[in-house]
Amino acid sequence: MMRENPSICVTVQVQTVATSWRAKITAPSIARALELAGAERSGRRVSVVFPVDPEEFFAGTAPETNVAALEPAIAA
Repeated sequence: MMRENPSICVTVQVQTVATSWRAKITAPSIARALELAGAERSGRRVSVVFPVDPEEFFAGTAPETNVAALEPAIAA
């Protein structure tokens, strides 16, 4: 039997030199969510979008991660 781990769900903003977008990511931790968004890639800035929605944050249990692209972020 495969054991499911508790998961969280956060929205992250990803910025590159040319563009910016948001994604909703379900993962075992915030650190893993940032990693999935490409935080380790050169030239990318990845940050959690605050405030975090408390009703979405605790995603329950999930056997794997999930990344859902959202609309392109509006430039400030």
